[in-house]
Amino acid sequence: MEKFEKLLELLKQLKKNEFTGSVTINFSQGGVGRIEKLEEIRIRK
Repeated sequence: MEKFEKLLELLKQLKKNEFTGSVTINFSQGGVGRIEKLEEIRIRK
């Protein structure tokens, strides 16, 4: 359960920081196996 709480906190922080990209979560044996983050970088003018 602790891993899921950390995952939720991570997602909240990404949203707060205006994350633009995708998050892939791989589950294995009933838990989070790996989290991959791919962020798109945009240049604002």
